[in-house]
Amino acid sequence: MVPLPYERMRLILLLQALLFAGCISICSLFKGYSHPLIAALGLLFPLILALTVLFLRVEAGEAMDDALEEKHHALLNDLQVIYGLLQLGKADRALEYVDGILGDG
Repeated sequence: MVPLPYERMRLILLLQALLFAGCISICSLFKGYSHPLIAALGLLFPLILALTVLFLRVEAGEAMDDALEEKHHALLNDLQVIYGLLQLGKADRALEYVDGILGDG
């Protein structure tokens, strides 16, 4: 499962809770209609919450895909350099290159 950006999710959920509380306060001004409105908001709030979490997961997943693509590209570049050095008969230089990569990790 994709990790969610905690601070961003916390802020969005706090804003939704404040909006929900504000809507309930406004509904209480309408004496005869308050119970159905509050019930509708009670059903709507979890739906909005679920959609928010879903969108945050999709966004985090896209960011993870981009990061993996960058790592894959870097790995292919490193393999091409090592392969080229080995083709040129520079095994010592290829080992130095690999040591440099492992030292950076």
